[in-house]
Amino acid sequence: AQSAADLAALAGANALQVSEDACAEASTITARNGATLESCEIAGEDVTVTVRVEGPRWLGQPGDPVAEARAGPTEPRPD
Repeated sequence: AQSAADLAALAGANALQVSEDACAEASTITARNGATLESCEIAGEDVTVTVRVEGPRWLGQPGDPVAEARAGPTEPRPD
């Protein structure tokens, strides 16, 4: 779940930098990794996503693995 969240956040942040729909891009990447985008938030130039992956129900696993990731530029874009 964490890898899917990391990739989705990076894709969203990249899309945001080129004036594209960050959450749509994050959703596309999440789906390509076999996961579901639970939430996508944009704050300034940062994108934070929460991703859920359908997990096994063995060994006492009570639910699906969920992960969160944030991505954005290391420095603000110059005006």
